[in-house]
Amino acid sequence: PRTDLALTVGMGFLGAFLALVTRRAVKSRGAVWGYLLGGVALGALHLFVARHVFVEHRLWFAVAGPLLAMGATFTLTTLYSFRTERQFADLVGATLGRYASPDVLGRVLRDVSLLKPDRRPMTVFFSDLEGFTDISEARAPDQVVELLNSYFTEMSRTVREHGGQTDKFLGDGMMAFWGAPVKTQRHALLACEAALAMRTAVAARQDEWFARFGTRLHFRAGLNSGQVLVGDMGTAAQSAYSVLGPVVNLASRIEREARGLGCDLLVGEETSRLAGEEFVFRPVLRLPTQEGPETVLELVGRVSSVPPRLRALLDGWEAAWTAWIAGDFGIAQAAFERLVREFGDVPSEHYAAAYDRARG
Repeated sequence: PRTDLALTVGMGFLGAFLALVTRRAVKSRGAVWGYLLGGVALGALHLFVARHVFVEHRLWFAVAGPLLAMGATFTLTTLYSFRTERQFADLVGATLGRYASPDVLGRVLRDVSLLKPDRRPMTVFFSDLEGFTDISEARAPDQVVELLNSYFTEMSRTVREHGGQTDKFLGDGMMAFWGAPVKTQRHALLACEAALAMRTAVAARQDEWFARFGTRLHFRAGLNSGQVLVGDMGTAAQSAYSVLGPVVNLASRIEREARGLGCDLLVGEETSRLAGEEFVFRPVLRLPTQEGPETVLELVGRVSSVPPRLRALLDGWEAAWTAWIAGDFGIAQAAFERLVREFGDVPSEHYAAAYDRARG
């Protein structure tokens, strides 16, 4: 009896141990079958040993009790493991938000260390809707909410499709980032691709929104890249996976400057450098920061999609901007005014008016 009891207890522990150790290796349907067959194989091994000992040595020890103990602990531990993993997946999903892509969630579930607080190079994105206060005041609350939900769904879908993470919604604004929780060296390129895709997606929905809500939406965005602190931030009651640091603050400032310049998409120097030569940028602003002046650039588009008329505008802008930076304001103003006349360029109009105000 003591031997049978020891076998029963031992097989029970062995079933639990097998379930705990091998459950972590289950990543596919084939692995699930292998996992279940492992339990069956362990039971078959016990039967084989019991038969061998009985036939060869005329010793009879319990079979049913140990097998039932092993099967029970294996099953219960498996159910407990599935439940724990489901709770953990829900926790990760709540931390990253509903707008994290399945690929990102899957990677974090496989390697939870990705959520540890860290400093890493990233690209941060802020956007805002032009004139949305007037739009919201002129419509019923349910219409405003429905319009915002439709707009944010389009924006967050684009972020997710381009490997980004939606951080939060700020009224009619949105914050997102690239480079976490999954690290990538292509964060600036992916962010620029996403920003251009957002502009295209919003333009494609304008007629639909006008038919449903009687208005069109125009968004502006600012992007900036650099070393950022990222991690799960907040309290025990409420927290979120977010970013902070000077790079984040500068991205928000760049977004605000886009409104005054009449540009859709502005980026910092580091973003334009990291994004590479696939995109066309033009410098539009020198922004004072604690580290010194920061050149802010407009993200015009992909090199392959810039039409000849826009290239002519960019050539004229380069000459005007060079004169402006060099202090030749008279030459610069004449060049800016020509760009306004020929192309209706809003940033050129801004600088031409700025020179007139300075002289006045």
